[in-house]
Amino acid sequence: MQQPARQIHDVTSFGITCASCGNAVTELPFQPTKRDDGTYGRIFCRDCNRNRQPSGGGGFRR
Repeated sequence: MQQPARQIHDVTSFGITCASCGNAVTELPFQPTKRDDGTYGRIFCRDCNRNRQPSGGGGFRR
């Protein structure tokens, strides 16, 4: 069964930078909201987020 396409939000006007590499983040698969301190928290660009993901496909071990 195929999953529906994920909606991508243009966040260029938000001025968000990657928490890892500092590059501008222009698209996200979610709509970010500001925290009480006025920041968006730790948001990562697509490449840095992929590098943060554990390899091996996930799942559980027996």
